[in-house]
Amino acid sequence: MHCVNLNMLPRLSSSASRCGAALAAIVATVAACDKPGDSPLLGRQFLSQMVEIGGQPQDLVPNTTLSLSFSEADSYLGGEGRLSAHAGCNTFSAGYTLQGDRLVLHGGAATEIGCPEPLAAQDTWYFALLGAEPTLHLDGNHLVLDQLGPQHTRIEYLDKEVVTPDRPLVGPVWEIDSVIEGDAAWEAPGGTMEFFANGTVDVYSGCNWATSDYTVEDDTLRLSGLALTEIWCGEPSARLEAVLYALFAAGNPVHWEIDDVRLRIDADDHGLRLRAHED
Repeated sequence: MHCVNLNMLPRLSSSASRCGAALAAIVATVAACDKPGDSPLLGRQFLSQMVEIGGQPQDLVPNTTLSLSFSEADSYLGGEGRLSAHAGCNTFSAGYTLQGDRLVLHGGAATEIGCPEPLAAQDTWYFALLGAEPTLHLDGNHLVLDQLGPQHTRIEYLDKEVVTPDRPLVGPVWEIDSVIEGDAAWEAPGGTMEFFANGTVDVYSGCNWATSDYTVEDDTLRLSGLALTEIWCGEPSARLEAVLYALFAAGNPVHWEIDDVRLRIDADDHGLRLRAHED
């Protein structure tokens, strides 16, 4: 396995580290945008497909990938948009502003999870690279990062929606991984939800069943009441049923969101975290 050598890359000065230093030149189509909302990067996440240093392919830590995502501006970080980066452990975020063909970072902070090696080294290398003014070239769903110099570093990314498209709400059996109650979360093995194209949903608590009609409007989901069968159930099924009633029994609107194979359902201080069943 080829290990990423941190000495191959220029290190950030202490002042640059504090300020977040400049990142990435963007192709002319990005730089020419009239306002941040015009940027073809906005609202997208890119996942690494290939890493080269000095013309040689480099292996990442197993089961990790490098990501770059671009979202709307954060008032705390400043700039015209927000950039987030992940290399397998911590997450780095900074505001950014397009200046000609450059993307200049504002602020900059990283989470402080205690990462074991070699994850910690990979985090350090990647975040330093982003602060060393690499160029970014965007072509449709393909993004290429280049850091020129004696040890030319090149990362090729692909839009996450191409790599791992979000699962549809209708079709998969959604297995309930965990339940949110206030500030607490607990595992709920055995529960499922399955949405059908005819506007019905089957709900299973791990003990009792229910079928209900549902409607979806943008990010709002409503079930037209929820009537479970009445088998006596022990824990954790009985506790899960109480949460299901709190979420759906009165036809209350709940927020839903799918990211890859994960479905979030939230309302007030209750929520579900589900995962699409993989055959």
